[in-house]
Amino acid sequence: MELLLGVLVVQSCMVCLAFSLSNLTDQSALLAIKNEIKIEPNNLLDSNWTTTTSFCNWVGVSCSRRRQKVTALNLSYMGLQGTISPHVGNLSFLVALDLRNNSFHGSLTNEIGRLGRLKVLILQDNKMEGVIPLTLFHCRKLEFLSLRCNTFNGGISEELGTLPELRILDLRSNNFMGTIPSSLGNLSTLRFFALQDNVISGSIPRTIFNISSFRVLGLTNNSISGSLPMDICQLCPRFEALHLSENLLGGQIPSLLSNCSELRISSLSFNKFEGSIPRDIGSLRKLELLYLNSNNFEGTLPPSLGNISSLLELAIAETYIRGQIPPELARLSNLRMLSFGDNNLTGIIPEQIFNISSLQKIYMGYNSLDGNLPTCFWLPNLELLDLGVNRLGGHIPSYLSNSSKLSGLFLAYNLFTGPVPTSLECKVLRNIRHRNLVKVISSCSNPELRALVLQYMSNGSLEKWLYSHNYCLDLFQRVSIMFDVALALEYLHHGQLEVVVHCDLKPNNVLLDEDMVAHVGDFGIAKIMAQNKTETQTKTLGTIGYIAPEYGSEGRVSMKGDIYSYGIMLLEMFTRKKPTDEMFTRELSLRQWVSASLSSKLMEVVDGGLFTTRGGMTTTQGIILAIMELGMEYCKESPNERCDIKEVVVKLNKTKMQLLQNQGD
Repeated sequence: MELLLGVLVVQSCMVCLAFSLSNLTDQSALLAIKNEIKIEPNNLLDSNWTTTTSFCNWVGVSCSRRRQKVTALNLSYMGLQGTISPHVGNLSFLVALDLRNNSFHGSLTNEIGRLGRLKVLILQDNKMEGVIPLTLFHCRKLEFLSLRCNTFNGGISEELGTLPELRILDLRSNNFMGTIPSSLGNLSTLRFFALQDNVISGSIPRTIFNISSFRVLGLTNNSISGSLPMDICQLCPRFEALHLSENLLGGQIPSLLSNCSELRISSLSFNKFEGSIPRDIGSLRKLELLYLNSNNFEGTLPPSLGNISSLLELAIAETYIRGQIPPELARLSNLRMLSFGDNNLTGIIPEQIFNISSLQKIYMGYNSLDGNLPTCFWLPNLELLDLGVNRLGGHIPSYLSNSSKLSGLFLAYNLFTGPVPTSLECKVLRNIRHRNLVKVISSCSNPELRALVLQYMSNGSLEKWLYSHNYCLDLFQRVSIMFDVALALEYLHHGQLEVVVHCDLKPNNVLLDEDMVAHVGDFGIAKIMAQNKTETQTKTLGTIGYIAPEYGSEGRVSMKGDIYSYGIMLLEMFTRKKPTDEMFTRELSLRQWVSASLSSKLMEVVDGGLFTTRGGMTTTQGIILAIMELGMEYCKESPNERCDIKEVVVKLNKTKMQLLQNQGD
């Protein structure tokens, strides 16, 4: 009896010893993992992962109740930097490893393959690199694998098809190349497969469409070619999302796409699909997002699209679709974005579409649409309206300005008559944003007055600095300021949907911030070009001396008028003479005075304050002469002889860089 009792005691001690050694292995593995973490912003691990407490109570660690073995390690969103220690392979009971949103780098250790119980591996949003180790495929219980947003590379191994329980496979935003392995078709439980933003080529293996459990397929932004199986929705009727944009896919959209009755997202843009859009596409009653942009579709828009009441965004732009816009689309009561731009659409825009109150963005530019806009509509959430380059006529409705959220409007190159409504101009001007424009904080208008509230600039106007006896701008400062002004004009003329002509460019309307960066302001008489011409008419004149000849005599407003004003400003900046100076008469203008002096008397017309040094930079007559010649070129009498503001930006930037180089020398 005593012998039996002794044996039992020995066995019990051996079990306890084994249990203790096993736990010690887990603790050692965790400390080794911590040792490879070189930066830890919050110091949680340093202060918490200590041997004075049980590792099962450490931050991010979960243990089994009976054996006290590590079953989960979650160090996500902690800002950690370092590598993943090979000792992670010693956590033999580990079921879930989540290190997402850190800065782990280096390769994934081969020891990961020792984790036979691992079901969840999340390494997304780190800086991992190298190939996927083949040992990973020894983790046969893996269900969730996310490596997205790293820099893993190499091919995707056929061994991936040996993970029989895999449900989620997310490999987005890496540098994987090669083809999609056909062995994925063996993963009968796969529901989600994402491979967007890689360098994958070849076709989509038909085998993967044999997985009836498939819900989401994401292959956007690769170089995948071939076509989709015509029976794709019979093979995978449970598809909820197809992300296939930005590839080289061709052929026709499967005619039986309507069999994917659970489909919520269909993104096929920027491919080579051809043929017509399936007539029964309206059977996809759960569809929320439909993107078919930039393909080779022909035919007309299916009226059945109007049956998809759940649709939030509909984009069929840049194709060869022709015909009229079906009035049935007015039934899309939840639609937020409608994009039919750059097609061959004709006829009128159905008036009912302008009563879809949920619409935020409408793109229908670059078609051949005609008729007038409706006299009344209700679009309280409208943020952007692009109807440019069509054949629309009539007056531009003033009630467009009733939409408090409208920030983008493009109506140019149509057959509209009459001016842009004043209140609408205020709205557009209030929403322009650029580093070299004074921010318009608010606006108000009525038939007699339009007022804009502008951002305060601490250094006041350019005119104050140019003509005050207390200030003196050197050559580099003057070139920098005029370069800033050119950038502002470039944005007004070309940087947004609507062309804005300032109409009153002069030193008093250029304000300087605390860093002497120039901001163009005072849009009080600015005009928005919304005609099919490059100019419009106005009865409101700018400032004498700065306005272009065609503006002053005929009220013709165009971008070329701003270029003229800019040229006059450029001459004024370097002569320190206003175009309205008493020395200038009908027989002699600022431009004529400079022109007569360029060849031999340049130094007589240039402001003497320019001849200073700044940081070792020596001014030269050659640079000043080049600037004055630019000013002369920009304020020529004929608008057709004046260059575009983009050329001005290039030339002024070159001059600025030359001055910086001289400063360095």
